[in-house]
Amino acid sequence: MTISSQANVAYLLDSYPSLSETFIYYQILGMQEQGVIPHLYPKVTPALDRVHEVIKRLDSVASTHPRAGYGIGHQLAVLLKSEGRKFVLNNRGQAPFQALLRDFLELEPLLNSKIDLLHVHYLSNAQRAIKLRRYGHYDGKILCSIHGYDVDDIEHLAQNPITDEFSEVDHITVATEFTRRSAIRLGCPPEKISVIPEPLDTGAFPYFDRKPDSLIVGSVGRLVEFKGFSDGIRAFARLHQRGFTDARYVIVGEGEERASLESLIAELSMQDHITLAGAKTQSEISEMMREWRLLLSPGVRAQNGREENQGVVIQEAQAAGVPVVVTRIGGAFEGLLPDTSGFIVESGNLDEMADRMEKLLTNFQLSQSMGEAGASHVRRVYDYRQTSTLYQPVYEQLLKGSTA
Repeated sequence: MTISSQANVAYLLDSYPSLSETFIYYQILGMQEQGVIPHLYPKVTPALDRVHEVIKRLDSVASTHPRAGYGIGHQLAVLLKSEGRKFVLNNRGQAPFQALLRDFLELEPLLNSKIDLLHVHYLSNAQRAIKLRRYGHYDGKILCSIHGYDVDDIEHLAQNPITDEFSEVDHITVATEFTRRSAIRLGCPPEKISVIPEPLDTGAFPYFDRKPDSLIVGSVGRLVEFKGFSDGIRAFARLHQRGFTDARYVIVGEGEERASLESLIAELSMQDHITLAGAKTQSEISEMMREWRLLLSPGVRAQNGREENQGVVIQEAQAAGVPVVVTRIGGAFEGLLPDTSGFIVESGNLDEMADRMEKLLTNFQLSQSMGEAGASHVRRVYDYRQTSTLYQPVYEQLLKGSTA
């Protein structure tokens, strides 16, 4: 079944392209395959040296509409445009003059677009959609997908306080029960929320049987506090002390904590056993996973309140047949079959982490059976072709003009 109207859907994004938001791109791609015509409206359009394959696929079916800058020169240029002057004059009284200039710059790519539905990714982008409707340039519904930091990052919420987003947005999707509870705690009406997992393309992470002599533990993610990689390093060092001197730990990703993690590895004298591999594309990560015995997701609750919303890499690993060890934090532990496709451990419990890693490193049959169970589970629940069927009725209801 497809969305027969060939609806023009505008996707309001933080950044496009990005190496860390493939789950958003697969959501869009899934709806395109359901019949939607996607139009991308990112805040920023960074130049990347390399991109994931999904970005190339999305570029072939979606149009991208970058916005202008916000500098004083850009603001003055608004008055030289007949459309800019008209926008300011028509909306005087709704906002201060300079705010109207900035709003025009923010909304300009959307003003003359034929849009049937606005789908906002991240709550912080909702004001763009709300303003477009408030200024009379859009009369349809607004769907917002919350991905985590929108509702649990204390610093972000202080700088971007939630005002009328929950009342103005018509429907909200979240990936996990954890994020649903967080949104409700901040004032979102429960009846507005649908829980739909963040997707992946399981075909990009094909199942491979592990080799019995593979003793590689892997982790993937930005090198930031809530990912918990310092705990992962310490737990692996304890495993090493137990005699697993042939095992290796590979952490894929880049971020602000690289220097401190390098110092920790040196402090523990683990330079020959732990590698910070840097950022990789999906295809490179998939290739690396063929050699991994298990994936460790050692997440913590960061000082700024951040916790793992879902952690799509947990599903990527399971799709590839890699069992997972995941801390009971945020919504991360919702994404596996406990004691069937992986183990859940308490956040910060280094000995428990080391115990579970040891169990999977010493019991090849267990790691194989868990890998098979995980691959089946992820293909059934998390593949973008499956999650798009959950989005479809939400889109249909909003396109008909009713609140989903």
